[in-house]
Amino acid sequence: MNFWLFILFFISSSKYLNFINQNSIPPEKRNACKLIYHEKNDCLYLFGGTNEKTKFNDIWAFYFSDYTWERIEITNSFQPAPRKDSLFFKSQENDEIIYLFGGSDVYGIKSDLWEFDLKNSKWNYIKNFIEISSRISMSIADGIFKDQQVIIAVGGKNLYNHYYDMVIIYFPNLQTVSYQDVVLFNEDGIILTNNNEIYRIWGIYDINYVSLQTEYFFDGASSFYYIGTNTIDSKYTALYSSYVYYDSFYYIFTGYSIQGEKIPYVFRADMDNPENFFDEITLVNFTHKALPGLAIRKDKFYIFGGFSEFFTNEMVVAEANILSKTLELVMTIKNFNYPEERVYFSLDTIDHRLILFGGYNKGTYFNDLWIYYSATVIWESIEMKGSLPSRRRSHASGAHGDTFVIWGGEDKTGLKNDIFVNNILRKSWSEIKPSNLGPSPRKGACGILKFPKFYIFGGITYAGLSNEAWEYSFNTNLYTQLSQSPEIFYSCKCQLLFNQIYILGAKNNENIGLNKIFYYDITKNIWGKSYEKEKGAYYAESVSMIFPDYFVEYGGIYKDIEANKQIKVYKKNGEVHGPWEQKWTVFAGNSAYVLSNLILFSGGLESPSVSITKERSNNKFNYISIDEIAKDSNLTLYCAPGSYLRNGNCKYCPVSSYLEGFKDEKCKLCPPGTKSKNFGLSSLKQCYPCEEGSFNSKSGQKECRKCPSNEYCPIGSVNPMPWRPYYLSSSLQPVNYQEPSFNTNFYIFFVILFSTFLIAFMLLLFLVPKVAKNIYKLDLYIALHDNQIGKPLKLNKTKIGGAFTMIFFGTALFILGLNIINFTLRNIEESKSLQPLSIFENEVSNFKSDINVTVSFGNYFDECGVNNVCQDGVEITSINIIKGNKITKCQKTNYACVIEFLCYDCEIGTTSVLIFKLSQHYSFSTAISVTISSESSIPESQSLMSKTIIAPKDEVFIGRTSSEFYYSLTPSVFYSTISQFPKEATGYHISEYAIPTYGSSNTIEGLNTESGFTTVINLEKSAFGFYTYRYEKRSAYIVSSATIGSIAGVFQVIGFIMSTIEGIVTAYEKRALRKKYVNFLIENRLRLQITSNAIENCSYKRQNSFREDSSMIVMNLI
Repeated sequence: MNFWLFILFFISSSKYLNFINQNSIPPEKRNACKLIYHEKNDCLYLFGGTNEKTKFNDIWAFYFSDYTWERIEITNSFQPAPRKDSLFFKSQENDEIIYLFGGSDVYGIKSDLWEFDLKNSKWNYIKNFIEISSRISMSIADGIFKDQQVIIAVGGKNLYNHYYDMVIIYFPNLQTVSYQDVVLFNEDGIILTNNNEIYRIWGIYDINYVSLQTEYFFDGASSFYYIGTNTIDSKYTALYSSYVYYDSFYYIFTGYSIQGEKIPYVFRADMDNPENFFDEITLVNFTHKALPGLAIRKDKFYIFGGFSEFFTNEMVVAEANILSKTLELVMTIKNFNYPEERVYFSLDTIDHRLILFGGYNKGTYFNDLWIYYSATVIWESIEMKGSLPSRRRSHASGAHGDTFVIWGGEDKTGLKNDIFVNNILRKSWSEIKPSNLGPSPRKGACGILKFPKFYIFGGITYAGLSNEAWEYSFNTNLYTQLSQSPEIFYSCKCQLLFNQIYILGAKNNENIGLNKIFYYDITKNIWGKSYEKEKGAYYAESVSMIFPDYFVEYGGIYKDIEANKQIKVYKKNGEVHGPWEQKWTVFAGNSAYVLSNLILFSGGLESPSVSITKERSNNKFNYISIDEIAKDSNLTLYCAPGSYLRNGNCKYCPVSSYLEGFKDEKCKLCPPGTKSKNFGLSSLKQCYPCEEGSFNSKSGQKECRKCPSNEYCPIGSVNPMPWRPYYLSSSLQPVNYQEPSFNTNFYIFFVILFSTFLIAFMLLLFLVPKVAKNIYKLDLYIALHDNQIGKPLKLNKTKIGGAFTMIFFGTALFILGLNIINFTLRNIEESKSLQPLSIFENEVSNFKSDINVTVSFGNYFDECGVNNVCQDGVEITSINIIKGNKITKCQKTNYACVIEFLCYDCEIGTTSVLIFKLSQHYSFSTAISVTISSESSIPESQSLMSKTIIAPKDEVFIGRTSSEFYYSLTPSVFYSTISQFPKEATGYHISEYAIPTYGSSNTIEGLNTESGFTTVINLEKSAFGFYTYRYEKRSAYIVSSATIGSIAGVFQVIGFIMSTIEGIVTAYEKRALRKKYVNFLIENRLRLQITSNAIENCSYKRQNSFREDSSMIVMNLI
């Protein structure tokens, strides 16, 4: 036979209903199970086995017509106990009967015999064989002996005895024949039958280890005889093995040694050649597994389950080569992991994954969580941490982004009303403790998560069915009751479609489905109805799906007595397409829509031989092809969230792109600053910001780039920043009155300019000859010149007097100018004091001021405002602002969301609060800066405080707990008697009365279970007021009097200086004249001496005669 004939292909079970797994759902993973081939039915039957969790007593059929598994549902409750290592074989006389004997259950070794009726899917108990009961380590086998079908039991032991006998049970009359003391080794071993002979290998002696001998027993013998064959080393032998007969060979798949070690070999025993009994078999392209189920069909080995490193439910199809001693792989029906079947569980969609939680089956409640990867058809059981929900069923659930929420339901203690949130990224549960009372405990409610709100509808409480609708907000941690549904209902599924939540598959208190589809409009808080039937009702607990213009229904039940196996399509215009009859029904299960497939798993059980029950579950895992229905019925095909329509088929959105529900659009790329390694995203929330130290400037990226070492990249960076921002706290408060710099500068300028002018003018006067000559005419100090005590007063004018008169004029003008400047520009005085506010009650009607509060959220990723208009999800609330014209502005500026709250003529209460609440998709921030300013009543001053808090490293501000800032506003009043200032003004002085408190922060992995954040600014009005009084330092009269007095004083001072200087100058002149006169005398004396000497030298002779004449000459000269 050609191998390709074994290649599996997708088989539809019926029109539009298909298997998810191409081989349907296989049996659970196990080993120590039994597998037989049934020629008449051309299928394999599997029974029992064990894995790490449990033992099994189920029966499965594998049909070669379509290569699918199907569990056979038993019609009676009286069944064999779950067990392993039993005998499971066909009856030779009746093809409809399969026998089961022995094995090991949770209580020990069994010796009971059962028959299974294939026609009626029913177990019948036959007999328990007391003579061999309670024996452990007993070898058992079925086969042919004396040409009769038999069960053979050899040896064994119990607490008191060791047995060396063999008991043979003959069919069909169940006659028992016992052979005493027939074996040498009494424990375990493998029994093989061939040609009316019985062989036994690999047993254990009482006192020795494994026997390597082979014994055989034949008709007429009194004991087993030793065969001298080749033996196998003891390290290869296994006491617990699986085997199957093929073409005169027994193929033995070794299992475990007496020490419990796995022995990974395959041997074959040649029953036609006892002299060369064992050959080792080589496995080609597949590996050994311990204790699989083995069967032969048409020269092919079917090897199911077993244990290697893990239990498996894979089935290997192999072919034997007798000559080469090999088993070669033909095909593999792959290992398939899946949840245990159940009813009343939840199934929700997160991108291309389905999230299954909870449920109930056969008295067992579940709280396990499974993820189904629709693209790879793989189930994965997720080990969760955190605060796990109790095992429960019939709970409400919802998913959005990577967040999954469950609410209420029923566990073994009764009804619940608790709420849990699951972070899929962290694989953790958290219980939420709402701050107020919410819905009463109930089951059968349905839920929708549209983050940050979770909606709950209907259900059944201890008081009966409910029509309540509730909303839980992750932002406020509060429940809010919504408008009630027109009818009571429970056991339904909610579906969100364009802001309307549809109630599907609901039933009333008579267990009958409703005749209309109710929906709740979340934007208007009103109920509506659609698809109303004039006659009849929809089936309860059906698998249903609402599309924009039609509605698909499959399965469901009526009053728990009738099951629907049809698919129908209802259009809004009243048309009905179908029905299309299916092989199975579905109810009490759940479904989810992916691509164009409505996937459904498990649910209640119903079959031709089993009436409707919800205590047991079916194991179906199918999907409805909505694309095929739409094509055949000429309907519009709507792709599921996270997928788009291309060439008539729905495709997953590529990696790092998303698309929200039923929109005929292209997938949107994750924006710059974000990344995602996933595909099929259904929400922008699944685009996660870059970690701190990385950035991403492009859209639709899997990874973010590493930030350069010399630059800074906070969480969610689009581009690196040149440096890390430094957030400094600052305070600007009114100070004592400071005259304007212009006044001071003008004062200095006047002093310098006038002094320079005066000096320059004086120099200029003396440089002009005519002016210098006549300057004495200006002299005002005529009475102060050269007056001597005791001599008459002289009134005369001098140049010095004129010069100092000019100096006086300049100084007088200078003093006059300074006093004018001081009076007009520098004549303000201010006093301040802090007084109880009650003092101002009669004087100030209200304290009002222009207040500006600016809050900057650093590295805010969403678009908080455009053109100073706040976007949806940005709320600013003011509490106890008594008066004022309030204006709010929002703008995204340099990676920051800047919100400005302006209040003109604002008056605050004793305690006022500003709340900045941001609840957009990407509402988080790495730093929060608050700047608050107010007019302080002092005309030229403001009071301002600025404070910043920064999120911990690798975290952002997000979550329910708000960040809070605390400011005290001290009322301020200003009075003035100066015309240039207002007579009266009010305002506030701002100070900080407590350090800020940090709100919730979280890492990137925590963003999906958190929504938005809040900043609260507390404004507390002080009980004291600040009083400021501003007035003139001097009046005009005082200034003019002082100016006149100053000028008069200066006149006297300058006159004194002039007199002093003039006296010094006069004395100097006299000393100079005296010195000049002395010098003249000395000079004349010298001349006389010279003349005298000349006369003496010229006339000695006439000395005496002219003596008298000479004296006369001298006297005349003198």
